[in-house]
Order: sequence, then structure tokens, then C-alpha cells
Amino acid sequence: MSIDPKEIETVLLLTAEDRYEFFLDQVSENGILWALCHETQGWPTFQDDEQGYTLFPLWSDEVFAQQCAVGEWEGFAPKSFTTQQFIDELAAQLESGNLMVSIFKKPDDSGFIIPPQPLLTIFQSFVVPNKS
Repeated sequence: MSIDPKEIETVLLLTAEDRYEFFLDQVSENGILWALCHETQGWPTFQDDEQGYTLFPLWSDEVFAQQCAVGEWEGFAPKSFTTQQFIDELAAQLESGNLMVSIFKKPDDSGFIIPPQPLLTIFQSFVVPNKS
């Protein structure tokens, strides 16, 4: 999915809460999540200085993830996975690692912070059950 440069600019001006809503809208439509990954360092996490959480960042589009591949995350590349993979694998790993999720982090803010469990429940509502 290609996002218009004007839309990118507009989305980046939104509050963390509004970016979260945009994230949910996009993910409900396409079922794809984006994170950053490095060949040798794996998935990045970061500390939220205000609340003291260790956060795992997620985005709804490659272009937004790519914008955070700067500074200490230079050399990291956007990697996609499905909401089903989040449901089946990632949510439990985040929870067992005592990580929170940062939705739509920007280089200058932590994004919208949410525990993995409520996000799991939301994503489950997006998945259409198989009709056998």
C-alpha cells in the first residue's frame, strides 16, 4: 500500500492517540504490522523515560517504520508480519518479556503505549475465522 506524501506529513502531525487510531484503521484493512529489524541485533526496544517501560515499537506502514531507522537504529530495516503472527507468537513473547508496545513511535516521541494483551484482543477482532 502506498501512502501519499501529503498524508504522511499529516499523519506525523497527529497526536499519539490519533496516530494510534490511524494505525488501527490501517491494520484492520490490511492485516499487516511493521517493526524494525537488524540482521545481527534483531528487534529494537527502547526505554520510555517518563514511565520507565521497555517498549517494542510497531507501525502500520513501512514508510513510518523507516523514518525511525535513524540514530541508534540506523542499519535497522522495516520488516512486516501479519496480525495473525502477532496473535500466535509475538503477543506472548512481549508479555513474557514484560514489554509494552509503542504504537507509531516517531523519532521525537514514544508513540501510543499499550500492553500487548489489549492489542491482542483488538487484533483478534480483525481476523475473520476460517469457515470449514
